[in-house]
Amino acid sequence: MALEQSALLDLPGQLQKTDVTPMTSNLDVAKISAETVVASTYDGLDRGELWLLVDDVARSVRDSLSGPLAGPYPQLQPQI
Repeated sequence: MALEQSALLDLPGQLQKTDVTPMTSNLDVAKISAETVVASTYDGLDRGELWLLVDDVARSVRDSLSGPLAGPYPQLQPQI
């Protein structure tokens, strides 16, 4: 069995050992649930996706990385 497959099969066990701290608990922003993150991650793995982006912010950041540099950094526009 490949190392990646072995690690993936042990993912639930590893997640149970993970100490999750509420890093964004003091931020007044929309948040998605841990259940949504896990479900989206497993769905992406099942589909063989290379990018596992589970929220709109992550997807928009990824999309901006493949576009022109002035997209994510408009302050650089005069220099580009």
